[in-house]
Amino acid sequence: MDFYRTTAKADGWHLQHDPSDPNTPETTAGLCFTKGGDGEALLLTVQFTTASDLKSEYDYEAGRSSIRAPDSR
Repeated sequence: MDFYRTTAKADGWHLQHDPSDPNTPETTAGLCFTKGGDGEALLLTVQFTTASDLKSEYDYEAGRSSIRAPDSR
């Protein structure tokens, strides 16, 4: 997440709490940035799928690969 914060700040974006989901901490599932003003403001939301979301929605354990190496017989 530091990459997105640093890159956005360097380009004039400002970190803001995501207005679409005010109860979610920014470090949990994404970041929200704004840029501009005077009726021309832009909103950029960067969303991440969390490990708990993967488990509850897809029954997938983050960090574990379901891809197996080909059989080398």
